[in-house]
Amino acid sequence: MFYLLVDEEISLKLGTVRDAEALFTIIDHARGELRTFLPWVDEMTSVEDTANYLQQSLTGFAQGNVLTAIIYCHGMMCGVAGYNQLDQKHRTAQIGYWLIPEFQGRGIATKGAAALTTEAFNSENMYRVEIRAAVENVNSLAVPERLGFVKEGTLRGVEHVHGTFLDHVVYSTLASEWRS
Repeated sequence: MFYLLVDEEISLKLGTVRDAEALFTIIDHARGELRTFLPWVDEMTSVEDTANYLQQSLTGFAQGNVLTAIIYCHGMMCGVAGYNQLDQKHRTAQIGYWLIPEFQGRGIATKGAAALTTEAFNSENMYRVEIRAAVENVNSLAVPERLGFVKEGTLRGVEHVHGTFLDHVVYSTLASEWRS
């Protein structure tokens, strides 16, 4: 089981099938805003879809490949953060996150990403942590910038979302940089 207390207000808890109904509810509530940069939103059309996603995530977690954690702020479910990819061979982790609009702009994603970065280096023995976001996703790009990640460059046309190819900016930090 994964549980990470970020601070007195924010916690991350491993998403399980029991969370499917509540998670689907917040996704459905914020569907219009979330779908701009998250291609999977249109595929999440029911509690069953959400439960299937969470079950697949649990399988990936058991294999050490991914982590899907529910973000709670003051006990309220407000989004998801985790490792979209954990590569044990190359000791790299890729962090992803999203919040429903009511919880954006409060530093929650930044604090969650910082905690996940520390966790990746300390508990997962990673060497490199990466965050990618669409060039137009200004809010998500601000997170690695605030955390002091190095902007490495742009991946052109790397994600197909609603008929459009999006470019992603890649940021990273290394264990030695994070600890200093």
